[in-house]
Amino acid sequence: VQQNHFDSVTTEKLLCQRTTMSNSGPREDDEANRPEPFFPSSVEEAGALLGMSITQCLQGGQLQPGGKPPALAPPAGMHSSFRVMQPVPNTELMSRLYQLRALLRSSPPKEPLVAAPSLLAVLIKLLGISTSLAPAYTGSGRNISGGSVNEAGVSIPQPRPATPPMLSNGLRHLWVDCVTLCHIRGAGLSGNTRINTTQFIRQMLSLAATNPRSGRAAGGVRTAALDVVAALLKAEAEEGTEAASLVTQIAPWALDILQMCLKAIRSAGNGEATYRLSAVETAIATAVASRRAYHQRQAQRGEILDFQVALCLKGAMEDKALLEAVKFLKQATQDKLPEMRAGAARFAAALAPLLISSNGSTGTLEEVMSICWKNLDDESAFCSDQWAEALARILATTLQYHADKNNSGGNVSGSPKKGSAGAGDSSGDEASRRRGRATRLSDASSLKRLLNYLADQFVKSGGELVAARMGGMFSVGGRAVRVGIGLVFSKLLQLRPQLGEDIANATTPPETLFAVLKLLGPDMDKQLRPPDTGVGGSLTGFGAASRNWSKADAGVARAITGRILREGIAQVSSEATQLAFLQDLVAVLPFSTPSSPKGPDGQSSNPTPNANQLQCVLVEISHLIVTLSEASMAKMEETLAALKSCLEHADSGVRHEAAVACHSLCVFFPEMGSKLVRGALESIQMHHAQLMTVSSSAAPSEEVNQKGMRMFRLGGGKESSGVNEKLTMPHQNAIHGLSLMAAMLVRELPHCSGGLSDELAKTVISVGEILVASQFNELLAKSCESAACACVRAGFLMISGIMANGPYGVAEHIPRIFGAWQKASNSIKNGRSLLAPHHDLACVDSVLYSVVVFLKYCSELLLSIPQALTQVTVLLEDTLPLLTSEGKLGSIPLTPHISARLLKACGPF
Repeated sequence: VQQNHFDSVTTEKLLCQRTTMSNSGPREDDEANRPEPFFPSSVEEAGALLGMSITQCLQGGQLQPGGKPPALAPPAGMHSSFRVMQPVPNTELMSRLYQLRALLRSSPPKEPLVAAPSLLAVLIKLLGISTSLAPAYTGSGRNISGGSVNEAGVSIPQPRPATPPMLSNGLRHLWVDCVTLCHIRGAGLSGNTRINTTQFIRQMLSLAATNPRSGRAAGGVRTAALDVVAALLKAEAEEGTEAASLVTQIAPWALDILQMCLKAIRSAGNGEATYRLSAVETAIATAVASRRAYHQRQAQRGEILDFQVALCLKGAMEDKALLEAVKFLKQATQDKLPEMRAGAARFAAALAPLLISSNGSTGTLEEVMSICWKNLDDESAFCSDQWAEALARILATTLQYHADKNNSGGNVSGSPKKGSAGAGDSSGDEASRRRGRATRLSDASSLKRLLNYLADQFVKSGGELVAARMGGMFSVGGRAVRVGIGLVFSKLLQLRPQLGEDIANATTPPETLFAVLKLLGPDMDKQLRPPDTGVGGSLTGFGAASRNWSKADAGVARAITGRILREGIAQVSSEATQLAFLQDLVAVLPFSTPSSPKGPDGQSSNPTPNANQLQCVLVEISHLIVTLSEASMAKMEETLAALKSCLEHADSGVRHEAAVACHSLCVFFPEMGSKLVRGALESIQMHHAQLMTVSSSAAPSEEVNQKGMRMFRLGGGKESSGVNEKLTMPHQNAIHGLSLMAAMLVRELPHCSGGLSDELAKTVISVGEILVASQFNELLAKSCESAACACVRAGFLMISGIMANGPYGVAEHIPRIFGAWQKASNSIKNGRSLLAPHHDLACVDSVLYSVVVFLKYCSELLLSIPQALTQVTVLLEDTLPLLTSEGKLGSIPLTPHISARLLKACGPF
């Protein structure tokens, strides 16, 4: 059991005290029967017991008699799954260290602990024990000759060797905590009893840097030395105590510690993963200690630092230490272990505020920025996320640095620029040219410029099949490039509240929104178009070729943009800011009531958003409606007007997301849901009437007038003139979007207050029947077959929405629903259909979809309604053979669209 805080020593006694050690009577030799140690009453007593356990562990450098290390049996009453065949080694040491740590934590923090130096000397002995036990544990000192086989020839298992304490993670962590607490509690001592923390750090650094093949480095002592240095660097003491200044004594050792960490990861190679990870944690602790020491020095000078200023601490770490930090990062990024690379990214993030040197140079910042950028597409998703976090913090430091430079009114000397005064030698110019991207990022003085640059790189990087690797040793390229840049975008916006009002307010919310939507702007839209559209082309010149285009690019780009809107803006904002953000999102939608936000030039920055942008905006509107709930009522009128216009959009994805947003409104405002359904039904009937009017006035297609050619039509042939298609398409889109919304809302209304009225349900069924009957309307079919097919699909969609509510209220409509199924199926089976085969396939798909909904939600009606089971069985027996390879619809020439239809129709059965 390991706990972080302890209320009192009494609690520890209750947790650890099981039995009281008896001094009377002979002690049995069996270690399993030894009683557990009692909980000591003082720190001194705990230290004495720990010293006794250490003495018993080794006698003259050898294991105790019998080869059995001191061990404790599991407590009485423990579950059998926790029992062991033999006592586990070092359990007594574990108990003693645990007790000592508990007592050290409960000691008064403001009173120096006199026994701290003695306790520290006892704890240091564990390092020697680990070194002595290492040969026997690794096998080099184990006696394997003789006595290994009994008379029967069966090998005798050797006794379990003692584990070196520092090779046990639990023991090592307890030991590190105890050593750190001894330094903290003994910080106020003076004279000969004073603990020299500086000398101790020097000894630990020397021990951690020993040759790994030497006997002194065996037993995990190098890892323990690194861990204790890291713990001392991260140690936090109460204000007003002597231990509070401990970090200022250790922070000046940053250069030596970083040099030792670099040597550690170089000497370990690909082995000793624990040692390498400890080196990374020590480097991170060094950066944290340097920041804390800088704050303490500023506080001693009487300077009060704002939270924002913590993003740029000029001169907090000496220049030589910064150079060593860059070397350490370059070496750590080449490690094969993902945890090592993730730790290096965490070190870069912790180092970000310290990267501005004392003379204002940004050279080190640019180097670290370049390292982070090259590793954004790491093969490990966790590493990529950590590198994005580090780069975002470095960019925030850059913004704070430029803000400080502007507020000072003077020219703070920065990194040498070519052609500028004091540019130095040509080597600096050459380095600046090599760090082209990093230099441009470090020169960005506003958040808007950074966001625009990231958006441009996001678009120019290319899609999944063409994006090149970013330059890291473990970079993979492809979609990981855009994912990494999107993470930087999101995490930089998350840091916006910490940048201060001057930096954050310099970029207005509409400008931030348009910078995010630029990820899906016109240039990206060209790349996302399928190559068969004929309007190919990409900003980089490879978007039109089918071998360079991936259907996953659009989904990845929308997912990244949506995550930026949610995690970068919405989730880090207050309710008032979220309401304003909702208004800005609604203003982006076409035909919205409020005027579009203006850009800096006074013109609308995004007058015609494309379909991908609209989908991301609608998704975020849905999330904000759910998040704000009743608070979103203030913007309801504008939101509803914009959503209704999107329900008739030409893109099916936009219509779907608009229907989902209306569903979100229905969840929190049920009374509005019924109104939306009624309005949608009226609009559907109006568009259907207009569709019939257009069909009657339009000239029939040339194909239909050719007598005798119908039976030879295939799915790829022409079905109607372009004029008819163009005239009916707006009505088709409107019918699809409105029916989709109505189907979603009637599925949700029974679960809301007020429910779904019988009258409204009957109206939905009636409108659905009218739409399904379009399949047999000769006038509509001759004018535009796709319009008739769209009406049939919309009708069955609304009928399915009613059936998804369960059998209650559906039973009275079953004869009408079964009749619609049978008419649609028989017309196709008997060859009396007015539509082309590929349109018949879409109609059959809708029929089978509604049958699946009926079987899923209303299956009990198969037995309660006479002949229901027979009718459904006959329907499936007549319809499913049409989809086989020998059937009428299965023999259509296969295209990706037709294959998807067949798979969708046959899959559920």
